[in-house]
Amino acid sequence: MLDWLFEGRMAVYVALGGIAGLLFLLWRRDRKRHWLFGIGACLALMLAYFLLDVLVETGREQVTAKLKAMEAAVEKKDAATIFKHISEDFQLGGIDKATFRKGVEGVFRQKWIEFLFIDDIEVPTMKGNSVTVTMRARPRGPMIPSPEPLRVEAEFVKDPDGEWRMRGFKVFRSFVESTEEIPVPQLPQ
Repeated sequence: MLDWLFEGRMAVYVALGGIAGLLFLLWRRDRKRHWLFGIGACLALMLAYFLLDVLVETGREQVTAKLKAMEAAVEKKDAATIFKHISEDFQLGGIDKATFRKGVEGVFRQKWIEFLFIDDIEVPTMKGNSVTVTMRARPRGPMIPSPEPLRVEAEFVKDPDGEWRMRGFKVFRSFVESTEEIPVPQLPQ
């Protein structure tokens, strides 16, 4: 799919603005009407591109928005919002979605975690119904053993309802290219 067409990339705005600027300089040189039509066309394309960005949510934008919603839900201790974005096929080291949810609710009850900061989200070009997203996660709370940022690889799948949801994830020692995976600790129930 042509995701760039719906993602509001700055390079497209810069290119269209540059062309409009060049046409403006040409118009100032000889004041011919056709240059103004070209400028108008560039501005209309910029507006259309902006509307496509606002009105169409790509898979990449959907995955990023879901990660940010889960991040905000951690601070609110809102497991329901988190698990809206978790696939029914979720697996984490032999743990299914229902068991993981009980563990997350236990973590919230026991106040193991207060915040989760997610940034440096990298969603590759989406082909098919599965994508592995990398990000940096920084959980904060009294039971967090290390304040260092962690590298997370999350697998998202397109569920039958057309929504992208997380099917699983792996956590690695640091954000640098470490292959040392951190096992999921025993979660409270």
